[in-house]
Amino acid sequence: MKKIFTILLLFGGLLMSGCSDWLDVQPKDKQSTDMYWESSEDVEAILAQGYSRLRDCVPYITVLPSTSAVQWGTFYQVIGMANAVLKYAPGVIEKDESYYQSQMDSHLTEAYFLRGLSYLYLVRNFREVPLITEPYVDDAMPTDVPKSSEVEILEQIKSDVRAALATDAAKETFNGTWATKGRATKWALYALMAETCLWAEDYEECVTYADYLINSTAPIRPVFMSTPG
Repeated sequence: MKKIFTILLLFGGLLMSGCSDWLDVQPKDKQSTDMYWESSEDVEAILAQGYSRLRDCVPYITVLPSTSAVQWGTFYQVIGMANAVLKYAPGVIEKDESYYQSQMDSHLTEAYFLRGLSYLYLVRNFREVPLITEPYVDDAMPTDVPKSSEVEILEQIKSDVRAALATDAAKETFNGTWATKGRATKWALYALMAETCLWAEDYEECVTYADYLINSTAPIRPVFMSTPG
């Protein structure tokens, strides 16, 4: 029996020494970002999660007297996804030769939109909320971020929209009707800016961006119906 125990102990030691690599576990407060952000598919996956979380926000977009639950956690999940894309997508170009600048810029426009739209909903519901523009990757990031003013947040949204449009990579349409209707286009950025300016009582700039939509002559563009029917 003693011999059997000794053999098992030696075998276990060899097994553990040979498998130490895959048994190394990252601490729970650390994300192996360098290991994850390797390809364009990784960027697409995080964007897709952002859109999915945005859909989860729908019950909390409008706060009414009859609303039974009010929360902002889901909005910050969307913001977190957007922050991650904005921070890490540029580094993917160096690792994935098939990931072109134009594709990355297009992804950034969508991330700017997701972050901006989420903050607009938050401002409309809560007025003053924490303004977070960096992704959480470890516990070194503060968790007790103070609230920013409504003016600061609205200016951040405007800055995000301007940054997105400055890349000249925002798409008018995507491949497939579902993507064109479900992902952030140039028209969506114009609409976000117009709504943000309206909320900020910046009426002149609101009219400017609304005119970009109303006066567009692109083959596929938003169309405003003359009658509700």
